[in-house]
Amino acid sequence: MGSYLKLDDFEKSLIEEISTLSGYSPTIVRDVLESTFLRQLEFLLTQKEILVPFLGKLFVKYVGEEWVGGTKLAKVDVFFSSSELLKRFVGEIQDKKSPTLNNLMQKKIRGALQALLDK
Repeated sequence: MGSYLKLDDFEKSLIEEISTLSGYSPTIVRDVLESTFLRQLEFLLTQKEILVPFLGKLFVKYVGEEWVGGTKLAKVDVFFSSSELLKRFVGEIQDKKSPTLNNLMQKKIRGALQALLDK
């Protein structure tokens, strides 16, 4: 899939970090993220909410529009409802004990290293 979205520095950096962690090429990571974004917009069109994997739901309410730098932008109010998974991780981080996060990161790193060794 060709890329049609202009990325900012944060998004470019995120793609590189995910690529490094996952072992997938930046092109594949970008394609997956762009496809996820398009899917989230479909949710917004039909349900007025965006499901954010692992994090929760964003409820988006249109409240008007404005012109910024010659571009028309929607004014929106956004409400967030966190997932149980996010609540668990935030609780572990707050307690300064993150066994679930540590285990997950170790498995991802081991998997990425194994993939490199298998090449």
